[in-house]
Amino acid sequence: MLKEEDIALVRQSVTMADIAGMYGYHVTRSGFMICPFHRDKNPSMKVYGGSRGYYCFVCNKGGDVIDFVRSHDNLDFEPAVRLIADHFGIAISDGKSELTEDEKRKIAEQREKREADQKARKANEDRLIELSGEIHRLKELQADFEPLGGIWTLLQKRIEAMEAEWDMRFENNGK
Repeated sequence: MLKEEDIALVRQSVTMADIAGMYGYHVTRSGFMICPFHRDKNPSMKVYGGSRGYYCFVCNKGGDVIDFVRSHDNLDFEPAVRLIADHFGIAISDGKSELTEDEKRKIAEQREKREADQKARKANEDRLIELSGEIHRLKELQADFEPLGGIWTLLQKRIEAMEAEWDMRFENNGK
């Protein structure tokens, strides 16, 4: 039987964006994702920041991280909490008096991996913002030159390369 403090710890430690990432769903910059609970072609599920959960504006399904895992994997409450805790390396009491050294090491490794993944996502997002600004500036500069002229063509090639990088980074953001 799970303790209330273990359930609270899981809810506080894992965001809905973390859960979406666990299942491989991409959350847009505006906080939407494809809803897995109905045939969704356009992102209709809002993923709220922190531990505030999710809500689909089409099928009206919503809740917190535990509710999502329960619905997604058709699990009862306790197995859903345990799945989240295990995936994210959250130690729940389980009646044990203390974690083994191997369990502590595994939890630490998972935490480090999550932190590294978050750092990589942040760096990717920062580069996307930087690329957007550079592309905008180059397009403004390009307007000062004769179309298809030498400098205009060089700028166009640079813009196209930066747009390709932006597309690649945007598609891979959060993965």
